[in-house]
Amino acid sequence: MTERTVPTKDEYFRELCDTPAISWPAVFYLILGYGMFIFSCQAAVAGNIPTWVACLINGFALYVLFTPMHESLHSTVSTNRFVNEWVGRIPLAFQIPAAPLEVARWIHLSHHANTTSSNDPDNFMHHGAWWVLPFRWANFDVFYLIKFFQDQTEATKRLRPAVYVYLSIFLAIVVGFVVNGLALELLVLWFLPSRIGLGLIGFFFVFVPHFPADISARQDKYQASTTRIGWEWVLTPFLGYHNYHLIHHLYPNVPFYNYIKIWQLRYEEITKNNPTIQKGFALRPEGR
Repeated sequence: MTERTVPTKDEYFRELCDTPAISWPAVFYLILGYGMFIFSCQAAVAGNIPTWVACLINGFALYVLFTPMHESLHSTVSTNRFVNEWVGRIPLAFQIPAAPLEVARWIHLSHHANTTSSNDPDNFMHHGAWWVLPFRWANFDVFYLIKFFQDQTEATKRLRPAVYVYLSIFLAIVVGFVVNGLALELLVLWFLPSRIGLGLIGFFFVFVPHFPADISARQDKYQASTTRIGWEWVLTPFLGYHNYHLIHHLYPNVPFYNYIKIWQLRYEEITKNNPTIQKGFALRPEGR
């Protein structure tokens, strides 16, 4: 008989960090999001559901599609680069059609490099009047594009031709809908849902897991991002495992469905560094 060896903790950790040939959980979120979006559009056009209901369903569907798109930004969807990139491009085309995946990756990796510091590109979604923040969450794509065009580094200059192409295609599609008398359908079934979807993303993936965003990762990486303990059976699928957002920031290239396993594996190491903990549905972390 072949002797089976049990991996060490370090070996198991490396296994959990490996990008799979295909991330089936990411594919599931992709199919679920698009399935909801397509179904509600068809049902609304056929008159089977009210358009306002379809608007809400589509908004939530675009929120669901954030998970595979975000995984693609970190190249954890697939070891096949073509598959990984397209699993990100397809959702992003519906969420922020004016931006190529490379622009989203540039912004997001800048967030990881500067988490909750003064030059974090997400800062505008953390700080502001309570009545202003929802507007920012729902329109963060506009803020991101402004920041992109204000940046004068070589990285953004190389990407600008692609952004111009995407913007041109997007505007042509909008004009096509309007000319063909489908402006209302575009507004109710895509534009308003896109604001709902981005609003949910801005709140649940940006604002909540870094609240109160008063300690930068440079000061203390264990305090800059949170871990939410409790109600995992609800919050884990709803948040795409980002109730353990601290794990994502400590190990950004780990597939999302392994966050809890890594929290458990590295529990002693992490907890001795006094990580920020949110309990259940509470917004404010313990002791903050």
